[in-house]
Amino acid sequence: MRTFQFVFLARVGFVLLACSAAMPLRGQTSNVSPPPGSIVVARDGRQMILLPADLAKLPRRDVRVVAEGTGDSATVSGVDLWDVLQAVSVPVAEASGRQRAVMYVRLKGSDGQNAVLALVEVDPGFSRRTVLVASQRNGKLLDESEGPWRVIIPDDLRHARWIRGLVAVEIVTLRP
Repeated sequence: MRTFQFVFLARVGFVLLACSAAMPLRGQTSNVSPPPGSIVVARDGRQMILLPADLAKLPRRDVRVVAEGTGDSATVSGVDLWDVLQAVSVPVAEASGRQRAVMYVRLKGSDGQNAVLALVEVDPGFSRRTVLVASQRNGKLLDESEGPWRVIIPDDLRHARWIRGLVAVEIVTLRP
């Protein structure tokens, strides 16, 4: 398991991911944009940026998928969404099963498309489901219409949650 260090600054909303070329990301109203190919992970009002170099360090995996409505298949390659979440310590290791069961993951694409998954759908302690954050199809980088990152859920019969151009992942806890 790789460890990433975080430096929390005094002001709320500023988090600096201390990795290769770390940069702060200011709140939603900021003019600062993350570098291309980065994924912003948000939880409890805090945002962290995983740079392409950080994502490249995560374990890769290949999955064979079938296109919706056709018999065409392809091999997609990328990283597990669970590994992305673990790289930024979400959820915290101490979170109980009941705490994880009331959390969900909101995925946001560069085109504004969103999808939601229950955290327990991607947590290997609860499910065997694969949720891949893919960067390649049949050995080639995804094109601009799909990438640089695309969420792929191979066992979804409809591909409505296959988010193109993934730019952000938000973890939300339901409140009573």
